Parts: sequence; structure tokens; C-alpha cells
Amino acid sequence: MNVVFPERLKSYMQANHLSEMEVANKLSVSKPEVDNWEAGISTPDLTNLINLTKIFNCTIDDLIFGSSDVVVKHTQYEFLVFYFSLLVAAVCFWRFSGMVCS
Repeated sequence: MNVVFPERLKSYMQANHLSEMEVANKLSVSKPEVDNWEAGISTPDLTNLINLTKIFNCTIDDLIFGSSDVVVKHTQYEFLVFYFSLLVAAVCFWRFSGMVCS
């Protein structure tokens, strides 16, 4: 296959909150087999590739050759969580900054 596939597989698994074991169970393969796909040691056969696209709701092209959509969605989520946390911290600081401990 290519070097992109293992990274794409990891990205899709993370974006869908699926572990190697969960993907293995959905495909009726062993966890070590999925681990080998992630490590680039081996590649899934055509049947498993098609089933992966169904699990991740993507095309074979996206899975094999890559598309930045999944990575962007994951990054945007982290960005939103970070700024929401920052906003909560700022509101708490503003709210409690006038209080004096005795």
C-alpha cells in the first residue's frame, strides 16, 4: 500500500473513538492484525478495506491516499475544547478575583 494508510487508519480510529480491539471485532479479525495494519507491517485485503470504509464512512481513496478532513475535524475539536476551557477559567478568575481570603 503506502505510508499514508497506517496514519489514516489511526486518524479514523481516533476520530471515531474506536480501539484496535473494537475495529478487529467489527471486522472479525484479530487485534494483532489491526495492530500490524497500523504499524504498516501488513495491509488489509480488499474485503476488509471495504468494511473499514463502511465503519469510518469514508471512501477507499480517502483511507488509502489520505484526505485531511478527519485530521482537521479532530484538530478543530481540540481547539474548541482548549478555548472553552480558557473561557471558563477567565470567567472564574473574573468572578472570584474580587474575593479576599481572610
